[in-house]
Amino acid sequence: MRLKFIDSLRGIAASAVVFYHVWNRCFPGATSQSDVISMPHGVGTTIAMFLFGFGYLGVNLFFVVSGLCIHLPQAMKFHAAGSDNLSLKKFAKRRFWRLYPAYFASLIWTSLVLILFPLAIHLVRRNSFNILITADFSSFLSNAFFLQQLNTRSLLFNGVYWTLVYEVQFYLFYPVLLWICRKYGFVVPLIVLFGIEIALAAKPVPIPLFFLGRYYEWFVGMYLAERIASRRPIKIPVFAFPVLLGLSVACVFHSFSWTYRDVLASTAFAALLATCLKHESSWTLLSQPKLVFVGIFSYSLYLIHIPTIDLFWISIGVVHKYVPSVPQWIAFLSIPASYLLAYVFYLWFEKPFLRANKNGEAPSLGKR
Repeated sequence: MRLKFIDSLRGIAASAVVFYHVWNRCFPGATSQSDVISMPHGVGTTIAMFLFGFGYLGVNLFFVVSGLCIHLPQAMKFHAAGSDNLSLKKFAKRRFWRLYPAYFASLIWTSLVLILFPLAIHLVRRNSFNILITADFSSFLSNAFFLQQLNTRSLLFNGVYWTLVYEVQFYLFYPVLLWICRKYGFVVPLIVLFGIEIALAAKPVPIPLFFLGRYYEWFVGMYLAERIASRRPIKIPVFAFPVLLGLSVACVFHSFSWTYRDVLASTAFAALLATCLKHESSWTLLSQPKLVFVGIFSYSLYLIHIPTIDLFWISIGVVHKYVPSVPQWIAFLSIPASYLLAYVFYLWFEKPFLRANKNGEAPSLGKR
């Protein structure tokens, strides 16, 4: 079952995160991602903040879409055959080849960006240079094996990798969650996981990136997939999405409500998906070829955009010291550069493995 508008939503989510990180480079203090924020002065800055400063909510959309996409084939299989018959080996294999090749390539790209300028300085000035320290090899390894929970400093290596830690945990516990849902239904886990996220938002556990703190966001997508497969789509008012998203954004302006931003945002995006599935006009609008195209390589875009943006930002900063006439707005070329490089990453490190997964072949980088 191919839902093209899902690709579009992936592309929108990834683009929102890209523009948020560009905004964050321009206005590093004007973000509500880690704390409450005050309304900025000036109409233009306020408009820009609402356009770009909340782009990190694209992560919530990613989680919801991921839950839907992972569970939908399984749900379709269950309602057609009456049994899940989930092969853990096949599931793990498909998840690995879908997630890891592009991820590992992005680790290498991030390390290359980290060593580029120190290496150039070393070649000019002949100063001391340790490639393992400069490339932050310990963080490379922690991220490569998804051990950021044990080495939280490694989360600074690439600012989006923390979400992959959640995804891996979601996948690991998916078979258990599926068994619980088949035994007790989907409504009970939905309510329980919602309550857990609310509770942990108010009082987090000392374990960093603990999957139960965000599992509701993934599971609500899984719940939608089950409803689609059972031909019982959720009936929801069309205004539910903007209202819930508006409440999520409003949360960040007060310390009490700030912690509930994510659970509201994910519920809003679940409402958006439910609306799209119910109203074919929304489906058609989001299935425009250009939107779908960006969605196809959205995973690569998500992985490589931060080091690419930083490469441009640092380069222009260095050049501007010696050639002040060079306009700093050139750094915004990092945006189209990120999209271009992401598409190359997709061709080399995603597409061959996607085809192999689909056809049961051995992955090959030589195939296009």
